[in-house]
Amino acid sequence: MKPDNFAGYVPKACHWRNAGNRTDLPLGGSSMEIYGATGKGITIDGGDIYIAGYTDWYEFTGEEETTGGSFPQYWKNSTIHDLPGGPLTNFGTGVANDIRVADGDVVVVGEATRDTSYSDSFTAACYWINGELHYLVDQNDVPDGLEDWDWGSAKGVFIE
Repeated sequence: MKPDNFAGYVPKACHWRNAGNRTDLPLGGSSMEIYGATGKGITIDGGDIYIAGYTDWYEFTGEEETTGGSFPQYWKNSTIHDLPGGPLTNFGTGVANDIRVADGDVVVVGEATRDTSYSDSFTAACYWINGELHYLVDQNDVPDGLEDWDWGSAKGVFIE
C-alpha cells in the first residue's frame, strides 16, 4: 500500500530482490486516474524480471461506460506493457495472473471480458503470447444448453 493524497492508501505493485531491495512498479498514468496496481505472478528470465498484474482505474461520474475498471498488463524490469483485454465493461477489460518466458516469447495468463454488455458481461480464461489475446474456449465449440461455461480465469502457467 502506498499513501496517496487523493485516495488514501492504494495498492502498489512491487517486488523485492536480494533480501529487501524493494522496487515499486509504475502505474502507467496519474494517481488522479488510477486507483492502484497489483502484481500477481512473477518470473525471472536471465537478468530480466517479469511481473503479471493489472491496474485499477477510477470510474468517473457521467463517463461510466468509458472509464474505470481493471486492465491487464505486465512489467519487464519496471517498464509497463499494456495487454489488450476484451470489451470495456464495469469490470474493466481483464487481469493478468501469471507470466513465463520461453524461447523469447512472453506468455501471460489471466482473464478477459468477452461480452459487449457493459453491466452483464462475463470474464473468460485467456492467455496472451507476445501481447496477442487468445481465449481458452472458443464460443463456437460450446454445446447448446451448457450454463456458466463462460466464467473462468487462468491462474497459472507452466512451460517445460
